[in-house]
This record gives sequence, structure tokens and C-alpha cells, in this order.
Amino acid sequence: MIEDGGGARGCPASREEPRVAHSRTLRFWLDPANIAVRLGQAGPVVRTKAGPAVAFQVNDPSLIRKVGCGEDIFQAWSADPCLRDFTGDGFAGAEGQAHRDRRALMKPALAAPRLTALGPSVRDSTEGLLAGLPADRPVDVPVEMSRLVAGLVIETVLNSGISPDTLAALARARSVLSAGVFWKYALSPWPWVPAPRGRAFRRALGTLNEATREVYERHQPDGDGNDVVSLLKRSSDNRPDAALHDLRALLFAGIEATASTLAWACYELGRHPDHQAAIRAEADAVLGADAPADAVRPEQMPRTAGFIREVTRLHGIPFLVRRPATRRTWASSRYPPAPW
Repeated sequence: MIEDGGGARGCPASREEPRVAHSRTLRFWLDPANIAVRLGQAGPVVRTKAGPAVAFQVNDPSLIRKVGCGEDIFQAWSADPCLRDFTGDGFAGAEGQAHRDRRALMKPALAAPRLTALGPSVRDSTEGLLAGLPADRPVDVPVEMSRLVAGLVIETVLNSGISPDTLAALARARSVLSAGVFWKYALSPWPWVPAPRGRAFRRALGTLNEATREVYERHQPDGDGNDVVSLLKRSSDNRPDAALHDLRALLFAGIEATASTLAWACYELGRHPDHQAAIRAEADAVLGADAPADAVRPEQMPRTAGFIREVTRLHGIPFLVRRPATRRTWASSRYPPAPW
């Protein structure tokens, strides 16, 4: 999302833009389908306006790469100031080279071979977390999927533990945190407007902070010391405050998208019992009692993998990343002029 100031100094809009390009930003957040379903008609760059703020939404892979990598024109990274209380001083709020350096620090711990080797521990953790599902009442699917994913991330990727009560509180807080972040983005042009459920968001953020501190304190390092929390601790000279913001960002990011995807998958399985039966049969055939957890590959479960891909296509999480332009530029000579 590329923002520019309006008024006399702002760049003029192309007269070729379709009417959808003038959808209000707030309306987009309240009803993503208002613009998402018509982006193909609107073109690769869509101009939006909310009061004095003008933004250009990019919907083309090559342009997204240009915007993401063109640091001579676009500010490399900057978390929106409205999210400062959420991002803090961690890598999610860092800019440019500092952001990339922090990501590079964690990259070895999050590399594919290391994550693939977690197969057996993921299987064991999943069985334990599923055993905690209530059997005497209906299941709140979004909350329980958040509990499942948070537990998996904490126990396997972060090599730590968390109390059942804190885990349950974190699962309940997840949707409030997500909604709060979206509302802060939506209302950023009007900082004086109070966001809905502001107190609930602050309480949920406190729950996330409590969970982060508990994960930090209960961390058990790998033998080689190259797990992600160990790397964060060493890079911060074992000063908790310097690593907690990064750990908090990893914890929330590790939960949000996966928990939402699993919740939507449960919803679609309930709507399509034929797919549910076929996926169960495929899982029983591949994930038998004697099958080693680290030997299972996505290509062995094509129906399950295809179902998840379709769920993410139908119920993707819309999100906009802010990239301010540092000077006047144009989208691309291949497309109708769209000054930024």
C-alpha cells in the first residue's frame, strides 16, 4: 500500500482509472469484497482516497516485487505508526537493513530442513492438544484452532511451554488482536477516532505479552543452541526486553494465518461431507499407526493439500503493507500511467 499526500502537491490521478479506484479505504476494510472482487477490472494499480490521504493498491506480482525491492524509490520497511504499540521495537517495526538483518539472524532456525525435522514432535504435540478438546459441549472452532496452533508453535518451533490457562487465554485473545490490528490500519487517517473494542484490544495485547514472557522464561534450548529463541537471546545479550518484541511478533504471526485457515477448513469440511470422508480416508491410508511422522510429504496427500489450497483461495486473509514513496515515480511503462 503506497501512500502519498493529497492536495496541490499530490500527483494527479490518471483519467483512465475505473470508478472502483475511488472506493473509500474505510469501506474496503469493512467490506473487502467491495474492491477485491473487481481488482481484475481495475487493473494492476488501484487508486484509493480517504479524506486527504491517497493510496495506490498494487495487485500485480511484478509490481509488488518492484515496490518491495526498489529501495531507491520506496521506503524499504516501516510499520505504520498506528501499530507502534503492537510492533514495539522488534523486527516487525524495524526498517530497511535493520529489518533484513533481524530476519537473517532467525533464518537458520526457521529453514525448511530444520522445520521438516520437527515432524515427530509436531505429531506428538498435536495428539496431546487434540486430547484437550472438550467432549461434553460444542467446540468453538476458531478458539480451539487458535489453541491448537499456538500450542504447536510454542512446543515445537519455539522449544518452550505454556500453562493451559495462559494458552486458553491466548486462544481467546487471537481474534480480538487480529480485529484490533485491522481497525488500527483502517482508522489510521483519523487517529482521533476511537477504534471499536479498544479496551478489549488492550486486554488481549496484555494476554499476548504475558504469554510471550512465559514462553521466554520456559524456553528449553536445542543441543546446538540454534533454535530461534536461543538465537534471539544471544543477539540481545540475554536481555529479555530486547528479544521479547521479536518473540511476540513470531508468536502472533505463527498463530494468526494458520489458525484462521484451519478454522475455515473445518467450516468447509462441515459443508462438504463428501470431501470430509475422502480426506479422512486419505489420512488413514498415509498416516497409519506405523507411518513415521517425518516421512510424510504433501505429495502423498494430494486431496488434502488441494483442499487446503482451495480454502486459502476462498478465505484468504486480506492485508495491506504500507510502502511510502520517497520521491515521485510511475508504476510501470507497461501499464497506463499511475503516478505515485
